[in-house]
Amino acid sequence: MRLAHTLAALNRLAAIGVVDEEASYQLRRGYQFLRRAELVLRRVDNTSVSRIPDDEREQYFLAKRLGFATTDEFLGNYRLFTQHIRALYVICLRQLRDRCGDGLERRSEETRALRSPRRLNTIPG
Repeated sequence: MRLAHTLAALNRLAAIGVVDEEASYQLRRGYQFLRRAELVLRRVDNTSVSRIPDDEREQYFLAKRLGFATTDEFLGNYRLFTQHIRALYVICLRQLRDRCGDGLERRSEETRALRSPRRLNTIPG
């Protein structure tokens, strides 16, 4: 399945039974949170930045722009969303592997090798 829009893809995965409705909902919420943070970062820097700043003051300003009272509140939410997304991702891949066999596992390893470790899914520290 190939869809250009992430939310449409998540809805489609639920519609065809690859993920259940609750997992789809949680993945959509997490995507919306991360996407919003990315858009705020890009708007502020007027670049294609996709990283949480290393500077604590910049982290504070990002948290405020996103509507959080403190940096810790933002980072706590960020960690919860990313951990939850990762757990759902692992569950979904396991279910797909069980349905599709080893071919999916090889593709998953290739995908993992292509990912950049310093994108928005990385908290400085």
